Parts: sequence; structure tokens; C-alpha cells
Amino acid sequence: MPDLSNELDYLWALFVSLKNAASGPIGYDQIQAYMTIYGDLSPFEVDVIRWLDTLHSQEMNKNG
Repeated sequence: MPDLSNELDYLWALFVSLKNAASGPIGYDQIQAYMTIYGDLSPFEVDVIRWLDTLHSQEMNKNG
């Protein structure tokens, strides 16, 4: 887990939840489906989730 301030821990948990449900990169369609069930996310939150997914992909490509 990255070193995040306590206020952002929920974003890491949200990313992990979405990543575990995804078979590939987390797309806007998956985020939209999440929001349909759990409620809206702000543009900042969506951007962070997408950024974390990009970093995850880069790490997987580097190590795999």
C-alpha cells in the first residue's frame, strides 16, 4: 500500500475493490457501475483511481 494520508486511505480501498473486480484496466464504465451502486465520486476521486491504475499497470509491466 502506498504511503497516503489518513484522509486518502478510502481511495486506496476503493481502488483495490475496483481492481479486484476488473479483469484489466479500470475503465470509466466500471467506475460508473460502482457509482450506481455506492454513490457518486468526485472528479478528483475518479482521477486518483485512474492514476493509481496507471501506476499499477506500469509496475506490473516493469516487474512482469
